[in-house]
Amino acid sequence: MPVMHPRIRVIRFAAALLAALASFTTLPIPAAAQTPATPVMLEPYVSRARLDPTVVGERTRFSGAGARLLYRAPDRLVPDRLLVGGFFTYAPAHERGATTSQVGALADLSLAHRPIAGRLEPLLSLGVGAFRTRWDDARLDGRVLCVRPLDSGGGAPACFDAPARRRAPATQLALSPGVGARVGLLPGVALRVDARDLVIYRGGPRHSFELTTGVSLMR
Repeated sequence: MPVMHPRIRVIRFAAALLAALASFTTLPIPAAAQTPATPVMLEPYVSRARLDPTVVGERTRFSGAGARLLYRAPDRLVPDRLLVGGFFTYAPAHERGATTSQVGALADLSLAHRPIAGRLEPLLSLGVGAFRTRWDDARLDGRVLCVRPLDSGGGAPACFDAPARRRAPATQLALSPGVGARVGLLPGVALRVDARDLVIYRGGPRHSFELTTGVSLMR
């Protein structure tokens, strides 16, 4: 069975995510039902991360996809420019055989009371959650072992693949402060780009860089 290229897996994952959540922008909701518990924005995105060497064993890059679901924060408690919600990011196995995912809570603060020039909205963002790494044991620590015959007659050594050692999945606390911007494209649709410091706590803070690009679908 042919092995699917990681980029194709990311594209298929992103397409399935968009299809599953497409109804977000098509379901009519009366104005009276717009409460703080009603999601006001869906943001599917693609992610590109460069991880610290201690996270998966070497400095490497991951491509993935994910989504944010944002709600308006309760009035009178926080600035009206603050949105809160949750996010999920998934990156399939790459050449090192590691699959990563991240899930957590998110807060976005718009730095402008109104979009600059009617389109540009600068953002400060903070994510808090868990970063999980899962290794494919068949791709790790496998070595070829050769054993010479025990008799004194000589002969070629017998070689075989040593079984790979299974590495248990690891889950760490992760913070992801960042800056970003939304650029309005159409009514209710904007392009969003974020640059984040992905801080994974593995025996101490390990800093990685993440860039996400996606769309904001607004109600």
